[in-house]
Amino acid sequence: MMMPCFITGAYAFSTTRVSEFVCALRRMRVPESVAIPCMVVIRFFPTIGRDYRRTRDAMALRGLVSGRLALLRHPAQSLEFVLVPLLMNATIVSHDLSVAALTKGLGRPGRHTCITEIHSVGLIGRRWRSARSRWH
Repeated sequence: MMMPCFITGAYAFSTTRVSEFVCALRRMRVPESVAIPCMVVIRFFPTIGRDYRRTRDAMALRGLVSGRLALLRHPAQSLEFVLVPLLMNATIVSHDLSVAALTKGLGRPGRHTCITEIHSVGLIGRRWRSARSRWH
């Protein structure tokens, strides 16, 4: 039941740049208190995935892991060798992403501008453009 939602979300996050997403949220007049966490989440998961792969590579270089099932065979070592570094990296990454978002002015009150051009595509977008052209 939830699988189509996850697939759609994964597709949207993999094909949409963060600036486009934030511009679209602003155009929909979504509050900044929702837009900033969404932006941080979009950038957070790929970064954590990359950190997980780097941790696994480091473990393989040190000879601590032999295959994908090694983490299941030795759960205590998995917690120590994988989960602890990932949690440490996650706190650092989330802080860095929040600082970057605030540095870009996402938390600033007032009107924001966007360089990115956002437009609707597909059947709904064509109907909207044709209806809009009739009004103007």
